[in-house]
Formats: sequence, structure tokens, C-alpha cells
Amino acid sequence: MPDAISEREVRQVARAEQVLLWSMRAWYASECEGVPVRAVLSQLFAIEGIAQSLPAFDRMMRSMFNGLIDRPEIRCLHSEWMGRQERQMLSAIAVLQQGDEFTARRFLRDWLNPSAVGHVVRHARSWAEAARAAHLLLESPTSIGTRPELTLKTARSQPTNVSHLH
Repeated sequence: MPDAISEREVRQVARAEQVLLWSMRAWYASECEGVPVRAVLSQLFAIEGIAQSLPAFDRMMRSMFNGLIDRPEIRCLHSEWMGRQERQMLSAIAVLQQGDEFTARRFLRDWLNPSAVGHVVRHARSWAEAARAAHLLLESPTSIGTRPELTLKTARSQPTNVSHLH
């Protein structure tokens, strides 16, 4: 059983979080494993009414990927559990949708190089604004299960065959 503070089931989060989480996982898999996903992301973003945000999303992910301090806890597409950096990224974007850049930076600073945080926030803000305009609103960080002042333990991965976005 996962630690309630460090893990959160994917099926417990709203559609907006599922869209962003699946997109982050797909993008990360494409970078690490060479699986082409741009066309699928483009289609998903068009369906969600945020097609214009794909370049900002790509820049956000590229900045994040290039600014990592260590290998991130980003789960496979089918995992029903969220990794630490996944929760923190969702939380950062949720507070950016509320206009709170300071807290967003706090969610990112312990796993990204300081020089990368500003770039990630800038591109994440663009994505967050496009998502907000399309009524794709992320939940507050406390409902996602993350607070920036906590150091969260990493729990082991839970095997699953469930995917909520195919």
C-alpha cells in the first residue's frame, strides 16, 4: 500500500490532471525511449481545446528535462500512481493557474537546477493560462497531495495495466 502523503492514485484526480499527467509521461517516454508522441499530443490538446499550447508544453518539458538534478520519478503511461515530481509539477501548474508564481517555484526548486526553474515556470505559465482559458482547471496542491514545504518520501512503483487516457 503506498504512503498516503507520497503517492496519489491517478484515478482520484480530475480530468485536467489526468490530461497533463498523461502528456508529461508520454513526452518523457518519447525522450527516453524514442517513441514518437507529438502527433498524439497534438490530437489530445486539440480535443481538450488547448492545441495552441503544445509549443509551450514542449518547451516546459524540454526545460524540465534539461534542468533535472537527478533522474525524476515519472511513471510509465499505465501506472495508476503518481511519482513525486509528477505531483509537484501538477501542483506548480495548479498554483500558476491561480497566478502564484512564488509557490510554483517552491514546488520545483528541490528537483530542478536553479537556472532551469525560471524557464520551466515561464513555459508552464503559458500552458497553465491556455488550459485555464479552455476551462481545464487543475486542483489545488493540497487536493493533489503535495505541499511545497514538505519533503516527500518516494514510494515504490505499483504495477498496473490501467490507463485512463488512451
